[in-house]
Amino acid sequence: EEWHRVLNGSGCNTSMQEVSEFFDKMDRDFDGRLSFGEFMGEETPLEKVFKSMDKDGDGTVTKEEFSKICKHLTQQQVEEGFAKFDTSGDNKLDYEEFCYMIHKRQAGAE
Repeated sequence: EEWHRVLNGSGCNTSMQEVSEFFDKMDRDFDGRLSFGEFMGEETPLEKVFKSMDKDGDGTVTKEEFSKICKHLTQQQVEEGFAKFDTSGDNKLDYEEFCYMIHKRQAGAE
């Protein structure tokens, strides 16, 4: 609603649906907010982290890839995280699943 109000207030007449579609397309880290970097089409910090974990470049992070980066986590913690956030059930986290996991962890830490 804030984007809709700002855009329309600046003379750019848009519908709420148009703003929602734009927002959904540009919110690449799935946090429900649109950062300036996302607005400008820049790679998000989460995209950079995900790419660094995705060693084979297949668009997913395996438990092994995740464990190599997150050495402070036990294998049980990794298993529990994947069980909770691997909604596709393929024993891998795709980018969207990864983002939801990170956001959930951040929300719990606040």
